[in-house]
Amino acid sequence: MKENAENKFKDQATTTVYEGADAITAIRVQTLSNALKRLDVCDDSVGTVALVQSQPVLNALIKAAKNRKVHIRFISDIRQENLASCKELLEFVELRHLGNVRGNFVVTENEYYAFAEIKESKIPLQAIYSKGRVIVEQQQYLFDTLWNSALPARVKIQELEQGIVPVSTKIVRGIKEIERLAYALIDRSANSHLYVAIDDREPENRETGIQYVKNLMSKNPKFQFLLIADIQKENSNYYKAIIKEGVQVRHIERNKVTFILSGDEYMSGEPVGEQQQSSESVTIPTEATWTNNPEVIVQMNQVFQTMWKSAIHGEARIRQLEEGIEPQETKLFEDLNEVSQIGAKLIEQLRFEALIIAASDKMLLRNREAFLNLSKKQEKIGVKIRVLAPLTDSAVSDVIPGAEWRKVDSTRVSVMIFDRKSMFLTQYSDSGANTTQEAVSSNIYSTNRQTILGMVSVFEALWRQSELRESEEKARTQLVETLSKEERSRRQAQLLQDILTHDIRNYNQVSKLSAELLREKFANDPEVQTLIDSLLQSIDGSTSLVERGRRLGRILSEDTVKIYPVNLVESLQRSLSLVRQGSKERVISEKTVLPEGLRANEMLVEADDLLDEVFSNIFSNSVKYSEGHNVQLGIKIEDDDKYWKVSLSDQGIGIPQDLLSKVFDRYLAGARGSGLGMSIVHALVVHRYNGRLEVTSTQEASSSGTTIHVWLKKAR
Repeated sequence: MKENAENKFKDQATTTVYEGADAITAIRVQTLSNALKRLDVCDDSVGTVALVQSQPVLNALIKAAKNRKVHIRFISDIRQENLASCKELLEFVELRHLGNVRGNFVVTENEYYAFAEIKESKIPLQAIYSKGRVIVEQQQYLFDTLWNSALPARVKIQELEQGIVPVSTKIVRGIKEIERLAYALIDRSANSHLYVAIDDREPENRETGIQYVKNLMSKNPKFQFLLIADIQKENSNYYKAIIKEGVQVRHIERNKVTFILSGDEYMSGEPVGEQQQSSESVTIPTEATWTNNPEVIVQMNQVFQTMWKSAIHGEARIRQLEEGIEPQETKLFEDLNEVSQIGAKLIEQLRFEALIIAASDKMLLRNREAFLNLSKKQEKIGVKIRVLAPLTDSAVSDVIPGAEWRKVDSTRVSVMIFDRKSMFLTQYSDSGANTTQEAVSSNIYSTNRQTILGMVSVFEALWRQSELRESEEKARTQLVETLSKEERSRRQAQLLQDILTHDIRNYNQVSKLSAELLREKFANDPEVQTLIDSLLQSIDGSTSLVERGRRLGRILSEDTVKIYPVNLVESLQRSLSLVRQGSKERVISEKTVLPEGLRANEMLVEADDLLDEVFSNIFSNSVKYSEGHNVQLGIKIEDDDKYWKVSLSDQGIGIPQDLLSKVFDRYLAGARGSGLGMSIVHALVVHRYNGRLEVTSTQEASSSGTTIHVWLKKAR
């Protein structure tokens, strides 16, 4: 339906098409003027210039921002040709950049209008306007999605003005293009290093592949080429040849991960089944991901290093194949009878030591018969048995009377290690169930030396930790007359416990890699996939807890700290971006208020590279304790004499008044996580940066939320 400008403002939920420059200008001005609290604008690069040049539209936009204090969010494709217009808009709107955005639209609380791509900054001749609730809500959702994917305008403007190479990530499709990009990446890496992980295939033309590697290695005598592969009999000669050319090769059984990593670039391919033959008979993926994002490169470097440490040296693997030696293995068992038979055989073959981590006391009581055989072995040949268990049931110690016992917390995983050569890892859906069938979720058997040594280290760390706990309890009873000594002993013991768990993180990675390999093997079995996903989730949770403990231990134990000026606004932006990446299922929006008349680069604080930890922990808590899909955050920076005061607020469930004084305590009861996050914030801000912290919170029916106030010293 087409109408003229006289009847275009009917107050009803309709959708209308307007034509003519006057009518379109009028409806644009009217929509901007009707906005009460929120005004969201998306313009392409030409549309931004046209808006600034249209005085009526620009005046309506400025009036909404300044007179009525409407929050205006603006998305545009910021380029050299519209840079001046974008800088002008920055004076009164919150601007972000989205590359190659097409189309132009505006959405407020109740209205929406849009028009097609603008040509040569001319006013469009046709526009769509709607007050329909469903349409407005749909377009609002679209804008929020684009907004969350967009880049802060100041970052993009800095890239354009300073010639900075932008960080980018792209999906590459087609064998030819992937092949071209991969070879270009490899050639560029010859100046430094190249890390590659690949499955069990190799070039059909081995001589061509070997010659390519030889040429690559000859370009730079210092070039480091590390390769992880699944070395089998059919491809062992190829890897033997490239090892002679200087490539460092290691083996991972059934490796299905394929990626290339240099100092500046990362490229990964899809699973094996989707790959095809290239023009040079090399099996390559038909779709790949490429990025130069430094954060991704750092993360994947850690992944590669973890894989590299757990992998077998290529020369040793080739000797195994040539000499017919049985390789180490890791298997997932579903049949409990088979598990019982293997366990009985391992006890029968046991010669000197058994290490046991019991998920619960019930686990030991359920398997009394098997442990009775273990006790007989101990009596017969003097096998040493050490057990870590919750020890809440006095009858447990009678199951293996000659064992050494230490107390640990209940878990969902049991581990049994035999002579440090073989191991069973059992995960439970309910470790306290009456029968094994009801309790067990999965059983993993391994003879992999690296995996077993990793779990032995975990056991020894927990054993020492338990000893420290016992020592701490004795010390408390002996030193009650001196409270200061008791407090110092407690802090030292806690710090040492945190440090002792540091290695668990690395060994969790080994366990995780083994579980992921099993997931690849049993990809067609949904039940096994569910069990492995549960195991991976448990390992990830353990790794996250250990990492937080490690960070806190580092903060508390450092004797000397090097402090230097850090850009406060950039740290906030990095932290918020990191939290958004980790909470992709939530829509996180924030409103930032800076001191009037100051620029972001003028707000420097005395800190170091751990400052991001402060804000990422606070933002993470805001997301955890906010209900619903959308999370609203507020950031306000104020000048407070010698400090920059940063107030970070949310609209979450709030904190009870009786817990406000305990927010920064370590292992806070009832926390949705490890309970370490806010203690890390306190350790950094107060002890490391000599700042201050304050928490305010409300839990009223009409409104709720929490604000963390952070004072950081200004840097000169």
